[in-house]
Amino acid sequence: MAEPRITLPHWPVSVVSDILHGSTQAWIAGGAVRDLILGHQPRDWDFVVAASGLTVARAVADRLDGAYYPLDHERQTGRAIVTDPASGLRVILDFASLRADSIIEDLQTRDFTINAMAVSLEGDLIDPVGGATDVSLRQLRMVAPDCFTTDSVRLIRAVRLSAQFGMTITEETRSRIVVEAPAIAATAAERVRAELMALLALTTASEGLRLLVDLGIVQHMVPELVTPTPSGPVVDNTSLAAVEVLAALDAYLANNGHEGSAVAAPLISAVDALSDGAREGLRAYLSCNVGAEMTRDVLIRWAALYARKGASRSGTGEGLCSQIAHRMAELRFSNSAIEFATALMRSQQTFARVAATGTLSETGTVLDVEARRVIHRFFKEAHEAGVGAVVLALARASVTAQPPSPSTLWDAQVSCAHALIEGYLCRYTEVVAPKPLLRGQDLLALGVPPGPSVGKATALLAEAQAAGEVTSAAQARTFVLQWLEQEENRTAGKVV
Repeated sequence: MAEPRITLPHWPVSVVSDILHGSTQAWIAGGAVRDLILGHQPRDWDFVVAASGLTVARAVADRLDGAYYPLDHERQTGRAIVTDPASGLRVILDFASLRADSIIEDLQTRDFTINAMAVSLEGDLIDPVGGATDVSLRQLRMVAPDCFTTDSVRLIRAVRLSAQFGMTITEETRSRIVVEAPAIAATAAERVRAELMALLALTTASEGLRLLVDLGIVQHMVPELVTPTPSGPVVDNTSLAAVEVLAALDAYLANNGHEGSAVAAPLISAVDALSDGAREGLRAYLSCNVGAEMTRDVLIRWAALYARKGASRSGTGEGLCSQIAHRMAELRFSNSAIEFATALMRSQQTFARVAATGTLSETGTVLDVEARRVIHRFFKEAHEAGVGAVVLALARASVTAQPPSPSTLWDAQVSCAHALIEGYLCRYTEVVAPKPLLRGQDLLALGVPPGPSVGKATALLAEAQAAGEVTSAAQARTFVLQWLEQEENRTAGKVV
């Protein structure tokens, strides 16, 4: 019986075939085959070649004017990052050397049956362990009993694939995961982080997180996220619900306001009330990278897991910041990601205080002096994490603010959030970081002493500009001279 055939796209298959000139065997393998069977266009392509994957990857990158990266010299695996000429999108092409005497033996060493398929460049499907059937049944099954012993990061990957594709993990595989779960504690931190963040990036992230708990994985990976109970460890339901709401909001914004999820209705309604410019700015803000590692929206979901009621087991916000920073350092997050996440946590408390004062309630498009001052001070402390902190706070609040009867507290938080988000995304140079009217040399010329006093005068002047109290260089000079006089009087008073 002839093997089934898969219809392959002309690009990039034709490019690889042309480069090889039939000189060596090559196959598309793993997730790309799974995606093709599911009817999805792969963004990442895995090729197996009966040659050096490093050499082929470099040749492909050179041919397509892309970037080449060696991934694993020992296993002869290289990556070409290129641009799809039809869509203009970035595409990743990975090339690995054949790891056995044949492609079938290679596939039989893989993790799950849905990833253990290959297709020749002519379109012939090679499926030695029944992966295509499992795809159609929407079930996730390990290839061999030693699947997780061979590579324990597959424990998290099983959950991620289950959540990503809506697949049920087979009983045999599930039982094996429960037995092997403690091994995740000894897995390379970078690989754990990569799989965890890939899970959090999914629209179904909250379902995956619940499965991580059910299978006993979380307590060996991020133990502070679970609370022991007589019936087993649990994760804070509000935190999981907040992740679900945040994912739904991100999907709503990515779809330009179409197909909003009912679970996120209060938050989506609050975001819809923003101006057009602020909504578009928020979409761009959330999708922006933090360093080269991950996007803000995923880090906000990560922080949501820690932002549970009560702040932390030590009962203090700083204790919570230290906790999340310590865990992120252990998981080898970048410094920029750690700084962003801890700033998110600190700014949660600031947002709660600002919302409680009512200063930013119903400010509309006209901001009074005090409102402008409050916005400036908030972002002076929170910096770029401020908008994310506002979104996170609203997401958590929205979990208990379901329609039709939103609370007075919810209304106050939404009004405060609107003013802060609009201020940062639409009035940044007006109320967040006004262009300085005086430079350091100007301040020195006015008599400001060198050193810390220059920084203090600069900060006070910036706040006065943001509040609208100072609008010209002449007013700025008067403001500084008055401040200097007050400082001299205060110093003289202390001396006396």
